[in-house]
Amino acid sequence: MNVYKPDVLVIGSGAAGLRAAIEAERLGAHTLVLSKGPAGMRTASAVTNGYFKAAVGGALKEEHMKSTLDSGKGLCDPALVN
Repeated sequence: MNVYKPDVLVIGSGAAGLRAAIEAERLGAHTLVLSKGPAGMRTASAVTNGYFKAAVGGALKEEHMKSTLDSGKGLCDPALVN
């Protein structure tokens, strides 16, 4: 059995997890990323249709809500998305 002793454990290899790992390493932490699949491939980030742009001012709230509901294929709760 391998034993790892990182300073920071990041669970998830989507955009947020990888960004957190990059920043932790930049600050000098020994970091381990734990993921159920290849980095960035089996994550919510891979299926967001590029709508991170709403968070940084590139899309209107209504556009972001519509794309989220469309991407969710009927699984999203509209009240929570709103």
